[in-house]
Amino acid sequence: MLSDNLAAPASVSRDPHPVYAIRIGKGCDGSKTGVLAYAQEHAREWVPPLVTIETAERLLRNYATHGPTKQLVNNLDIWIVPSVPRWWPFVLRLRQPAQEHDAPL
Repeated sequence: MLSDNLAAPASVSRDPHPVYAIRIGKGCDGSKTGVLAYAQEHAREWVPPLVTIETAERLLRNYATHGPTKQLVNNLDIWIVPSVPRWWPFVLRLRQPAQEHDAPL
């Protein structure tokens, strides 16, 4: 029998979890080259999701005033996924470090 060792309560769904993405581009119809940026492969990586959101913000804020940014957005179909795992909120429930070199929570 497999276990996630997180001892999540029965109220936590074990069903597949949707992955949310930010899609940026001009005319996102699938005809342009796609680029995928994702972060937080592991639950304790808390900074990378902020970096992907900052990237999305800069693409949108600089679109009107920065030529190279406008060119990227116009010519690419950009997908940004700030967080991949569904289980990251449960990391806070851990009572022991995940690995020997991790500091306890």
